[in-house]
Amino acid sequence: MTATSNLQQKASNFYGLFRYDPSALSGSKLHIFTAIRAEAAAIRGILPDGVELTIIGIRAVRLPQHVDARAIILAGFAGALDPALAIGDIVQDSPPGTIYTSSEIVATAAEKAALFRRTGAKAVDMETAIVRNFAERLGARFVGIRAISDTAREDVDPLVLKFIDETGRLRPHAIATALIRKPAVVRTLHRLRANTAVAGRSLAAAVGIFLKSNPELSE
Repeated sequence: MTATSNLQQKASNFYGLFRYDPSALSGSKLHIFTAIRAEAAAIRGILPDGVELTIIGIRAVRLPQHVDARAIILAGFAGALDPALAIGDIVQDSPPGTIYTSSEIVATAAEKAALFRRTGAKAVDMETAIVRNFAERLGARFVGIRAISDTAREDVDPLVLKFIDETGRLRPHAIATALIRKPAVVRTLHRLRANTAVAGRSLAAAVGIFLKSNPELSE
């Protein structure tokens, strides 16, 4: 199987799990949130006219007070808790709790395993519950779409959060300082870059399939 067909299969598997009643939000206005710039960049090119895209920051620190939307998609990357998930696999937060929202980075394989045992969640991020609650306050339908960017067996150096600001913009000085003090972190950066590229393509495919299958949301 080629890389492209593999990504299409991952996205198609996501769509097959999605249960959506198109009569519930016919004619609704759609708004898409991402936490960081890399997530927004991954999907911007496939969005039709009329779909609003907003970067809300890590931990949703830039979440607006209100949006004019009847449907909200949170699209982005997540860490796997379920060992069966691979890089680029798509996870939807349905039922709620499938994606666990953490206030801090869940960095090590041991931490991920403990959280998986405790919660049964398949993946972890830092925004889903926040945005779901926001959508509920607005009376809007919520859809969470996440692409796996680190597996349950991978450790993620907590330093990586210091390399970007709250919207994912790189901090060159922080990166340079870390490389001087801890040269081995360069391997982590290369791995994360490769994983994010795969996850980004898979995320775009999944969001694209969802929008094409529910065109009334973006009308």
